[in-house]
Amino acid sequence: MVTERINPHLLSKELLENRSKYLLCTLVLGLLAIASVIFFPGNGSHVLTVSFNHYIWSHWSAGLLPQLGAAVAIVMGMGSFSLERARGTILFLFNTPLSRDTIFRTKTVAALLLLCCTLIASAFLVILSSRLLGYHIASGPFMAVIMLTLMGLIFVFQLTVLFSVLTTDPVKAGTISAFCCFILYGFGLFNETHFISPFYYMGGADYLHGASYPWIFLPVMLLLSIALYILAQHFWRNLEV
Repeated sequence: MVTERINPHLLSKELLENRSKYLLCTLVLGLLAIASVIFFPGNGSHVLTVSFNHYIWSHWSAGLLPQLGAAVAIVMGMGSFSLERARGTILFLFNTPLSRDTIFRTKTVAALLLLCCTLIASAFLVILSSRLLGYHIASGPFMAVIMLTLMGLIFVFQLTVLFSVLTTDPVKAGTISAFCCFILYGFGLFNETHFISPFYYMGGADYLHGASYPWIFLPVMLLLSIALYILAQHFWRNLEV
């Protein structure tokens, strides 16, 4: 049994097999990112700098991106392991010299790489299209919010991976994860419960309105994601086929 942290051959295979999902998700997020800039009701003058940054935050960073990003995270994670069982290829995987831990780690890393690249591409397109159209975007605060969004999406992804290990149906794994996200998103709609919702922090948590940066969200999401990773890996190790 070969035990290694990341198997390059399996990693390459996973990236190639999931490139269509990556391209589709990047295309959708990229087009909507550019559209968010194009439809700003201004003329690019410096007078509109503050209102443009507020517009991008409310319509993109705290609006479309957390919701669509969660959908991308679910798409990337829901078939990671359940699809192997649905297609019957899990027996082939388990009969390779690779250990179950290596398989789990490599497949997870591959999907996470695609998720991160999709988010980074959309952020780059917002900044690029803003500069090309003559708008000044506060890149520092914008990227600080993107970091919050990324950590939240990693949590959503790991949650989906857990359900992907527990079920043989990718659609079921995605549906359950989406339902959990719907509940968490709902908490963010009320002042009394918004601190529970990761989507509240993923949108910046009023940081661009002058509130303090929610640093605590980053380690909390990291720890929760690690816990979900360990739990999913445990079920994967003990999976009977």
